[in-house]
Amino acid sequence: MNPLPLALASLRRFPFLSLATVLLVALAVGLGTAVALLEPSLRQGSAAAARKFDLLVGAPGSESQLVLSAVYLDPAPLPLLDGAVAAKIAADPGVAWSSPLLLGDSWNGCPVVGVDAAFLEGAARFAAPTDAVAGALTPLRPGDAFQSMHGRGEHAGPTPPHPHSTVFTVRAVLPPTGTPWDKAILVPAAAVRALHAHGHDAHAQEGGHDAKDAAHGKNPAHGSAHADGEEREETEEHAPTAHGHGVAQNGDAGPTPALVVKPRTVADAYRLRAQYRTAQSLAVFPAEVLVRLYGLLGNAQRVLSLVSGLTQGAVLAGVLLAVFAGLPRRRKTIAVLRALGAPRLYGVLALWLEVFLQVLLGGLLGLALGWGGTFWGLRLLAAHTGVAAQVSLEGAALVSLGLCLAAGSLAALLPAWSCGRAPVARTLRE
Repeated sequence: MNPLPLALASLRRFPFLSLATVLLVALAVGLGTAVALLEPSLRQGSAAAARKFDLLVGAPGSESQLVLSAVYLDPAPLPLLDGAVAAKIAADPGVAWSSPLLLGDSWNGCPVVGVDAAFLEGAARFAAPTDAVAGALTPLRPGDAFQSMHGRGEHAGPTPPHPHSTVFTVRAVLPPTGTPWDKAILVPAAAVRALHAHGHDAHAQEGGHDAKDAAHGKNPAHGSAHADGEEREETEEHAPTAHGHGVAQNGDAGPTPALVVKPRTVADAYRLRAQYRTAQSLAVFPAEVLVRLYGLLGNAQRVLSLVSGLTQGAVLAGVLLAVFAGLPRRRKTIAVLRALGAPRLYGVLALWLEVFLQVLLGGLLGLALGWGGTFWGLRLLAAHTGVAAQVSLEGAALVSLGLCLAAGSLAALLPAWSCGRAPVARTLRE
């Protein structure tokens, strides 16, 4: 005899209870699936973004912030690396190429980054100081012109955002990379330095005119205070961490928030990192910093996995409680079937199958919900940060589903065994 029709009939008899049970199991399994899929997807996407950056050099400070700002274009300001150090690194025979990353400007929410031509690695080139190369996800296309904006939102520094006078023209659009740089606009580093050097000179001249007007008798005290205020404002505006730009001084290339270095060999990479971890500079391998960040992410995943496991256990316990609550009704049904000649195993399998079907349907639905939720969440993350991550059903997610089904199967044996061992005559008299 096939126990499946009896199990399905029992589920149809109480549709709302059956549906609630399936949804509870689906939510528990979906949470476990999302936790299992999210961490490896984030690892893959963030590692791909850092692949271009073999070695980063910046001013002493936070290694994590240096990587976040240089690799993932986080708008938080960085202290400036001295231009003489950057020039010394560029002249090192173990360096294939190096490029400054002049951060802090933007256009329509897209970061505008000053780089050297070597950073493009042949994908495009700057033929003129006002040329620009746009990322794949920017709205700009070849031939479009734009003016960059000083500052990026709340990280603009002590002065409000304002447009620069130079008009850049897009000459090329880079292919998509699945990194935050798809939203970036690259311009020559020399042009960015010239923009801010010009702004520095213009402010200085304005302060000089104010002082001259005061000297002509308008209000000497007021003029002096105004000039001092302009000087203080200028000092703040060009403080080392204000915007992430550097104005060249004493003939060097000028300070830079971060320097990307491409070593010629692995030995050169380790030598350069050791050589420039000093009181004046900080050299890091982005991959090493990411490993430490992954460690924190892994700790969080373990906590979430524990919470997910406890949730699944609580849901299975709830399912069993619901089954045991309806056990007298099921016991009487099975007793009637046994009185009509059905074997004991038939009733046991019917009840076991009823519980297992609910766990199975909930588990499959939860797997779909977990995958879909992770996919949707990573799409939102990619839209916000530019880090593209792919979702694939890893073994951990399938193992989580398998464990849930195994636990549900074993747990379903308890009410089935309890129902099967009940005496038929006594059950019918109750």
